[in-house]
Amino acid sequence: MTYVWINPVVEKLYDPKALTQVLDTLGMTRFINQENHVQDVKNHYQEAVNQATSCVIDQRCPLAVQHVQSHYPNRSLTYPQIQPILIHAALEARKNCPSTALLYITTPCQSLAELGDSLALDNTIFLTWRAFVQKFKVQLAAKKLTASPIPPGFFELKTGQKIANLCNKNQIDFFFQQHQEETTTLAEMLYCQDGCHNGDGVTDV
Repeated sequence: MTYVWINPVVEKLYDPKALTQVLDTLGMTRFINQENHVQDVKNHYQEAVNQATSCVIDQRCPLAVQHVQSHYPNRSLTYPQIQPILIHAALEARKNCPSTALLYITTPCQSLAELGDSLALDNTIFLTWRAFVQKFKVQLAAKKLTASPIPPGFFELKTGQKIANLCNKNQIDFFFQQHQEETTTLAEMLYCQDGCHNGDGVTDV
């Protein structure tokens, strides 16, 4: 038995019935999460903010985090040990699928696929949706997405806590070049323009 977890971006790209039919043809069973990972992650960030003494850096986008760490290494920042929602969902899928079953985790970008692979989960393969389509020769008419399923403005903190919504590389650089982290509680960061629907794992599909 082979299972596949479909990321939220891909869910929005296709007609649900058509996507299910393709997976059935491939002999794959789709895993549907039962846990509310979105709310769990939000709660973890609020806890991190409550304990931090410097700007908390959103860990949702590995590429954005890598950019900040490499270009602004000497800043006073808090990097919480909170995995992206996609990784939380993948861990639930791996836990609940039969241990011997192969599990594909689709991602909207290469950086999330690489992060997933670094966990070395048994019988689990992380790959971008574009790579999945190429590997299994999926042919489906895709929609053009204009917004991310998990868009900027994801966080809601307490009154008096300031959030910076940084929605592309240029905004991230401007934020740190101006040292705005010194007066910011949490920096929400998306490396791809406006969100994961413009990730390198979906744009060419």
